[in-house]
Amino acid sequence: MIGNRQLAAPSLGLVGMCLLGLSAGGCYDGEALVTQAEAKASREMQEEIDLGKYSVTLPRSTKASTTVTLELHLFANVAKRDVPKIKKQLNERMPILRHETIMKLRQAAAEELSDPSLATLRSSIMEVTRQTLPAVPIESISFYRIGVVEE
Repeated sequence: MIGNRQLAAPSLGLVGMCLLGLSAGGCYDGEALVTQAEAKASREMQEEIDLGKYSVTLPRSTKASTTVTLELHLFANVAKRDVPKIKKQLNERMPILRHETIMKLRQAAAEELSDPSLATLRSSIMEVTRQTLPAVPIESISFYRIGVVEE
C-alpha cells in the first residue's frame, strides 16, 4: 500500500495471455516466408529481353486440308545484372537463335499447342535459348500475343 492507495496485483489471466502470445509468436512457416521473399526479389531483379516476333507456318498434316500458322512474340527473363551480356550475345547470335527457334516451333505437335499453359512448348524454346545463348542464365521464357491461325 502506497499512501491511501493499494496497488492491484496483475491478474493471472493477463499475464498468462502475454506469455502465451510471446510463445505463440512463432506460429508461421519461416521457410515459406523466405521462399516468398526470394521469389519477389527475383522478379523485381529480372528484366524481359525481346527475342522477336515469329510467324511460322507449321507443316501440313496429311489428314488436314488447312494450313496452320503460329504467331507469337517471345521474351526471355534474365537477371538485370546479365542484361548487357545477353544483349551483346543477342547481337552476335540472333540469326542462329531465330533459326533454331523457328525449327523448334515447326516441330511443335498439336498437343503442345492445345495445352493452355504451353509448358512443353515453353520448355522447348527455353532449351533452344539456353543452348544458343550459353553465357547468360535464362530464368524463364514468356509469350506475348500467341495465336494459332488456320487457313
